[in-house]
Amino acid sequence: MGVAGSFPFRAEPFRFSTPRQGRIYQRLADLVSPGAAEFYRDACQLMALQPPLATTTHLVGHAVREVDSALRDVLLPLSFSKPQPCPTCKLQSGNHKREIEMIAKEYGFSSQLHQAWLRVSWNYEYGLHRHAHRDDMELPRRRDAAFDAYFEEYESVLEAILDYAATRYADVLDSLDILLEKQTPTKADVKRLRTHVPNNVNTLGYFFRKLRHPQWLRRLASDGVFDRPPQPTLDPSTGSWRHSPWPQAEYLTRMLFVSIGPRVASGSAKSMGNALLPRGRQNHIHRVVHRHDAKQRPLLIHYRQCNQVIFRDDTSSVTCAIGGMSHPPPPLHDAR
Repeated sequence: MGVAGSFPFRAEPFRFSTPRQGRIYQRLADLVSPGAAEFYRDACQLMALQPPLATTTHLVGHAVREVDSALRDVLLPLSFSKPQPCPTCKLQSGNHKREIEMIAKEYGFSSQLHQAWLRVSWNYEYGLHRHAHRDDMELPRRRDAAFDAYFEEYESVLEAILDYAATRYADVLDSLDILLEKQTPTKADVKRLRTHVPNNVNTLGYFFRKLRHPQWLRRLASDGVFDRPPQPTLDPSTGSWRHSPWPQAEYLTRMLFVSIGPRVASGSAKSMGNALLPRGRQNHIHRVVHRHDAKQRPLLIHYRQCNQVIFRDDTSSVTCAIGGMSHPPPPLHDAR
């Protein structure tokens, strides 16, 4: 029985209102990241909701801002350098507009598409900033025909940009190959991997399948690349659980069998879960110590069930935890 003020979402699976929305969602997942695609999906779901929420325009504006920001991060050429922040307020004035202009030039956008993107994304009076943020202490701006027209216009621009991006997808693999050649990565290299190439199963699979350098392990761990393995999701249409692939697992598994220094892999086989490893590779050695940094400090990787991966150094402090430990793990001893 419903109650007054209850949240109006239904349990049924969401279906896009138009075929174009489905195409954009898939393109975002393929060319930007599954995360960007989910922000767009939520925006579409909010737009389909009847009656609309009081804050629909603001919530949709915020979701689409995330999509737009991720899109610019991936499409920006490597030659782009952000302007120096103001010495007083520390803000980087004009960065948003410069990013759009640089991408438009790099990809050869038509003048019409270039100006349309500036209008729906950057323009202060019409674009994303205007729709996402509130007006002082005024009531939220209600959804109306003008906002519906804006959202449809943004979708048209977004689809056109993604069409351009699809023609340059081979450039992504070239960027990954450059990273793969680096034996010892910098923080900037990991940031480039995380924010300036599409982060999907195909691209990350390509990278982690080819990555052979153990020197990447500590940097990737400290920057959170292994922090969020996909959790199983329930398919409401079948009632079954789906396990999504996690490309990082292939590299982690490979590092289990790399011995650098006098300490080698040891321990018994444990299941890492279907979400972590490709089919047929769920059972692997669960403990290994590496010596690979300048000070010859061991890095212990300890795999547990339930999608938990714990990194420990020689002081037994946890440097990275995957899977949400609810309590401190028991002490681990070096393998000999």
